[in-house]
Amino acid sequence: MKYDYDQQGWVLIPNVFGKKDLDTMFEWGYNMRLEWQKHSHWHGISCAGRWSEPLTEIYTSDTMRRLATEVLGTPHLFNDQVVYKLPMDGMSFAPHYDNQYSIKNKGNGIHTVNFSIAIEDITRENGAFYIYGKDEEWHTVLPKAGDIIAINGSTIHKSYDNRSDHARGIYACVYTEVPMCMEGFYSEPFTGQQKNIKIFKENA
Repeated sequence: MKYDYDQQGWVLIPNVFGKKDLDTMFEWGYNMRLEWQKHSHWHGISCAGRWSEPLTEIYTSDTMRRLATEVLGTPHLFNDQVVYKLPMDGMSFAPHYDNQYSIKNKGNGIHTVNFSIAIEDITRENGAFYIYGKDEEWHTVLPKAGDIIAINGSTIHKSYDNRSDHARGIYACVYTEVPMCMEGFYSEPFTGQQKNIKIFKENA
């Protein structure tokens, strides 16, 4: 996985999560999206684990720690974000790289990785991923439910709005190689003992 990630700036990892975890992501993520004003200033819900212990358990799971460690070596927590596109809601993303939204990392000095978990099958109709790889080509990426797209924080990508009849969601688990120390986000080492951390303990 890491070789392809390093070579391409992204990689598709198939069949990581099963139905039980996907049902959890859907139940919490979809309902947060419907009431986004309670949790966020925009339709995406950053640090969603603050309102959901089950999401926190996925974000800090052994599965995610193994993947984050393979990519980053000594990962730190940063953000777990729910992004749900509802049918015909016009939600789309112009070409961007994730680090550009960080006031401390616009120059890509800190290695970050976004493991976007597909909660449903992603199609061209409901908002496919288009990723601009290191080969300087655009790639259309259509993960199935339970697959993960690992995207380097400096890799450009985009997606269009959902023109289907069903909601399309991802749960984006983002980690960094060193603490980001940005207000409103996590900065703790990803040790596997996260329930001892105050930000999670308050929501347990």
